[in-house]
Amino acid sequence: MESVVIDIVLDHKKKTIYRNFKGLVKTEEICESWQQILALREFTGMGYHLLTDYSDAEFDFPISKTDDIWTCLFNIKNLLTNRKEAVIAVTPYNTAVNMLFEKDSYRLLNYWVKTFSTREAALEWLMK
Repeated sequence: MESVVIDIVLDHKKKTIYRNFKGLVKTEEICESWQQILALREFTGMGYHLLTDYSDAEFDFPISKTDDIWTCLFNIKNLLTNRKEAVIAVTPYNTAVNMLFEKDSYRLLNYWVKTFSTREAALEWLMK
């Protein structure tokens, strides 16, 4: 699998930001992509939710490196409060990693994260 490509697309009708990862993903790239999200007024000022799609990606880091992602999220905690992120993960490892965030993100950050295997299910949850 090749190095990561990250596409960010806005859907103004659904008030959703799509963040699509393709390739091998490192924790640094996840954190760097947050800087792109934070640069969007749709996220910081207009209440858009986030749909992150790892369907065409593979995490290239051990579970122990997820602490780096938690650090990134804690640094922007005030911008995540009461927001929702639907995550699409199809490989067992990607799903397991995302479920770790799903388990603790609301308790620690007041940020809802939920993992799905399809875009349809993810969007349905975001629109609720």
